[in-house]
Amino acid sequence: MSLFVLQAKVALGLRQISASMGLGEKRRKYAGILLLFFVLAFVPFMRTVYQVAGVVADASLALNQPGLPIVLGVTGAQFLVLFMTISHLMSTLFYGQDLETLRAMPLRPHQIVLAKIGVVYLFQFLISLIPGAPFIAALGLSSKDVSYWFYAFLMQIFVPGIPVALSLFGVLALMRFTRFSARRDLLRVVLGLLFFFVIIGFQLLYTRAGMGLQTEGPQAFLRLLSERQGLIRAMTRYYPPLFWSAMAVAGRGHLERLGYILLFGGVSVLSLLVVARVTESWFFSGERREMKARGAKAGWAVQREVLGTQHSPEIAIFLRDVRILTRTPNFFMVALMNLTVFPLLLLFGYVASRSTPQEFPFPLEALREGPFADLATLGIVGVHALMVGLNQIPSAAISREGRLFWVSKVIPVDPPKQLRAKLAYSLVYGSIQALIMLVIAFLVLRLPVARLLWVAVLALAVLLPVSVICLLVDLFRPKLDWTEPHQAMKGNFGTFIAGLISSGYVVGLGFLMAYVHSMGLSGTALYVFALALLTLSGALLYRLMERWAKVRYEEIE
Repeated sequence: MSLFVLQAKVALGLRQISASMGLGEKRRKYAGILLLFFVLAFVPFMRTVYQVAGVVADASLALNQPGLPIVLGVTGAQFLVLFMTISHLMSTLFYGQDLETLRAMPLRPHQIVLAKIGVVYLFQFLISLIPGAPFIAALGLSSKDVSYWFYAFLMQIFVPGIPVALSLFGVLALMRFTRFSARRDLLRVVLGLLFFFVIIGFQLLYTRAGMGLQTEGPQAFLRLLSERQGLIRAMTRYYPPLFWSAMAVAGRGHLERLGYILLFGGVSVLSLLVVARVTESWFFSGERREMKARGAKAGWAVQREVLGTQHSPEIAIFLRDVRILTRTPNFFMVALMNLTVFPLLLLFGYVASRSTPQEFPFPLEALREGPFADLATLGIVGVHALMVGLNQIPSAAISREGRLFWVSKVIPVDPPKQLRAKLAYSLVYGSIQALIMLVIAFLVLRLPVARLLWVAVLALAVLLPVSVICLLVDLFRPKLDWTEPHQAMKGNFGTFIAGLISSGYVVGLGFLMAYVHSMGLSGTALYVFALALLTLSGALLYRLMERWAKVRYEEIE
């Protein structure tokens, strides 16, 4: 317990929070102000989710299905926890710089594992509140039951248990059984992504299969609505913990709710403890010893490759950034997950809706042709731009160098050239992201070729301003003193700030384009106007980055 408390204090202490913001020792006093800014910036999003949850809560109470908001909230929370935990566990258990110190202390392996898992669980509990809290609050205010809040809080504590247990098993199994492979880093990333997508695919399938509407028709739906919690039972048929969580909060009477709390909490905690105990030996046997394992021959091969090939300074920096990302499994996994998760979720949802087209509520033809066609085209570009701002490639380009940033300060390459190379790498990554989004847009909307070409052109044009904004944020306050790779990307407060500012830029342009469209500009003229805005703003931001680069590189310590 004392080790867990110590690790939690280090992870959640003011020093660590200020470090995650890139403030350092001198500016630590501003951490509270920036944290307040973070909370305030999140208020509009949480308010929107709460409004949606309020509508769902009112409808669920009217339909005698009070557990529906809890099912939706827990589903969203466990998905987000699973998404965050895989890379967090890999970073904490195998790439933390305190592992050698802990191993030298008189501690048993299970004490180290449980302490680190406990800290991860604490973080994931806080993360689970983002999608879960609005639904809990909406149902509680609608039901007006004072005891509801007590059971809801207890239930929420156990929400991360099962996804953390699944992630722990998957991560430790990957690290354990790939340790002898010469390509273990690549194997771990690919298999880790496969594990994540299998779980998500299972989640989508069991929810739809549990409804049973595809084979039984509308009569089945009406029958489920006539039963209290009937719809909830059907939705959670293949994943009972969701039903337990709903009944723990929305059940009848204290005994029923307490019983489901014990069932849900017991299974969550027990599954985590069992997995931790079973995989305890995998932790040390799978722990990476890269420098020793690769040996002199591999090191000489890399050295020979570097010495035998000459590149321009920009290309050399570009290739160095590629190696930093791809040779750190945690960085690589985060990058690939950010690249593929959102498009695949859209594709999964579309495939599920196409299996019963009569149930799909919005006619997609309205987005292909008609008054909404132009806005739909720009909307696709806008969604792509938002995802570029959140992909954490440009917004952590400097932070990923960590304590080795001093090398970038002493090499004979001007800072503007270094940032140019980092920007080029970000643009390449964003172009792949644009291609994936373009394929999804074609499969889902079946856009005409001309409009699909405009989507491609605008999607590439928006990469420059958004990537430069994110790179400028990282240049302003990079996080270089991280002790785990997780802290450089997902645990980096600067990536959130970059995503927030870039989202503001995209939303502002969106309002401007909607206004111009309402004034009568449409079709090719509208797209040319958007292209001109993106090109102009991108050029101005790029010029700012070039001018500021040298000054800021000298200031960074």
